[in-house]
Amino acid sequence: MAWGLLGIGAAFGVALLLFGARSPMLVAVGMYLPFDTSSAIFVGGLIKWIVDRISQERSAEDKLQIEEKGTLLASGLIAGEAIVGILLAVVFLAGMPAIGTFGFYPAWGGWLSLIGFAAIGYVLIRIPLGQVSDLPSNPRQ
Repeated sequence: MAWGLLGIGAAFGVALLLFGARSPMLVAVGMYLPFDTSSAIFVGGLIKWIVDRISQERSAEDKLQIEEKGTLLASGLIAGEAIVGILLAVVFLAGMPAIGTFGFYPAWGGWLSLIGFAAIGYVLIRIPLGQVSDLPSNPRQ
């Protein structure tokens, strides 16, 4: 066990608490996760910030509905990704051949992934905000 590194990490955590860091766990998680994962977490926080800024003039009830719909949508995407990962593992372990390969993927795969990521971000902003604005402010009306 690398006790020196553990001691340094504990001292760093205590220092964050003493300096009044708002979220020391976010710093700690960001230190050990790879950049791919931590950048996705950052983009998720950015999307949340955008939705909060857009909905700041709405009533507290609308804000709560927007947050609940966004959380439900994001949770569904996370669960869907987990299910697809399990299915891909089953396909791999079963030794099934790949359905097909795409010749354009080496050159364009990264850009296509970025477009898909931007589309998911748009959906995570638009769907919660769009559905709530169509609802009446008083559900009993």
